[in-house]
Amino acid sequence: EETSLQRNDAKVILRDPRDGPQLPFAFGGGMAFWGISDQKAFSQEQLPSDQHSPGAPMQHEHCGSPKACWEDVFLQRYHEPAESGRGRLLNFVKLFAHAKELKGMSREEILSHSSSFFVHWLRLAGVY
Repeated sequence: EETSLQRNDAKVILRDPRDGPQLPFAFGGGMAFWGISDQKAFSQEQLPSDQHSPGAPMQHEHCGSPKACWEDVFLQRYHEPAESGRGRLLNFVKLFAHAKELKGMSREEILSHSSSFFVHWLRLAGVY
């Protein structure tokens, strides 16, 4: 009896994480709790001005408030259809600094921020 091994290799196409899950404003303070409808301009604490410097994550982005970043950056990437033979731009979101703003909070406390980026990500993921 002849046995042959089936190929189990696959083509892997990597994408630059800065175009997807590493959102350009991810280094801002407290991003998980930014409000998706907050139109106030970013404070220096939320998004330091040096994040717009040449080579910095926000160099080519022009969103100046949480609402603008949610709509013009996150949702645009989230709804972007996958190119043929490639994965979606955004299958997950990278939270930096170990999501320290969530540390020590109960589930109820986190979910009470119903208009936050984080709670909306949970909704989009279908886990809340």
